[in-house]
Amino acid sequence: MNFDVIYSSSDVAGSNIAEKLKEMGGFRPRQIEGSVLFEKFEDKSGPYIVLSRHSSAKRVRALTCHFPGNWTGEAKYGGRPREVCIALPDLMKSVAMHIRRRIHELEGYEFTLEVTHHGPTGNFPMMFVEIGSCEEDWGNEKAAEIIADAVSNAQGGSEGEVVMGVGGPHYAPDFTRVLDKYRIGHIIPQYAVDDLAFETFKMGLERCTEKVERVLIAWKGLDAAQREKITRFCNEYGIEFIKYK
Repeated sequence: MNFDVIYSSSDVAGSNIAEKLKEMGGFRPRQIEGSVLFEKFEDKSGPYIVLSRHSSAKRVRALTCHFPGNWTGEAKYGGRPREVCIALPDLMKSVAMHIRRRIHELEGYEFTLEVTHHGPTGNFPMMFVEIGSCEEDWGNEKAAEIIADAVSNAQGGSEGEVVMGVGGPHYAPDFTRVLDKYRIGHIIPQYAVDDLAFETFKMGLERCTEKVERVLIAWKGLDAAQREKITRFCNEYGIEFIKYK
């Protein structure tokens, strides 16, 4: 697959992964000065894979994948409010499955998808691949090598129905569990549903490199009012949904 790999010079984890990619050959990751989250990218550019660090107050050691975007009226960490980028479900599944197959090599680490969050945003395809959760972990050579290996071997043609996920927490256990079955695009967390506008929901469906076939709802990851809102949005858009319990 054709994509550009980028990272920030100030990001320890991103730089660590980039060095491993360079050693493997075939990729020349592009270095950006300053935070990628606040960088401006031209619409219709990309696709991009961003090599990055992940911070966790609970110090959850994890390798993660997610797409950037802001579901609500807040945009504290880059991008514009109520805007997402273009999701890459086929590419993310390829990278994610490769990492998941090797995560046992990192004692005390887990692999997880994250919901769509933070910047940059725009009409371009982008995904983040990250090492979490603190400086001690960001310099982990084995973690960097596993991600670099997954990126260097990323291929198209992953199997599974393309879905957009809704519900559950920031770390997306429900959607991580069904990676074998689906290709997952944007994920809307429970905490964003109350302030979610229909136009942003629609954007999440339409900004995707593959056609989203259905919406996968983590049924127990929403309260009754949130379920009603999301199913109403699905009906208004004209897309089927699956109650994932």
